[in-house]
Amino acid sequence: MPSPPDFYGMLQHAVKQDAHQVILAVLQHPLFAQAVIGLCNTAAAFSSTPADCARYLGSIGWTFADQADFPLLANQKGLYDTLSATLDVLNHKAATDSTAINLFFVFADAIIKAKNNCHELQHQCKASVKQCRKCQDCDIKMLASHLDLLTHCFDTLNLLLSIRFR
Repeated sequence: MPSPPDFYGMLQHAVKQDAHQVILAVLQHPLFAQAVIGLCNTAAAFSSTPADCARYLGSIGWTFADQADFPLLANQKGLYDTLSATLDVLNHKAATDSTAINLFFVFADAIIKAKNNCHELQHQCKASVKQCRKCQDCDIKMLASHLDLLTHCFDTLNLLLSIRFR
């Protein structure tokens, strides 16, 4: 029987940390996301209470030097959904009792907000493109109308010239 994956080890390989275990950079976004998803699923499967689940996840070490990698992490497949589902079942009171647990909540909230902001920007972009297409359609209709009018004028001119030069 194969041994289960070492999600904590995967997490350690996916990041660059300083001597104080502060995450300076995420080196491998897919591996990091897979490790976080695995850790969240492990916490949900083996923790007896939401507070235990929060304590387990808090023990991992979620101190980031900055949030520069968060928008890229938010786009990793499954991470947003897993963090959202995990936050729904965690004991939020546990975050006030422990800085380590609070750091997990901050991380998860930042990823979720980054993904939500991305969705909002995509929605705004689609609306802008749709509005631009409407304007282009109006421009095309106006151009077609002017071309019809110009064609009518040329036909009238042609008729007048043909009558005059008979």
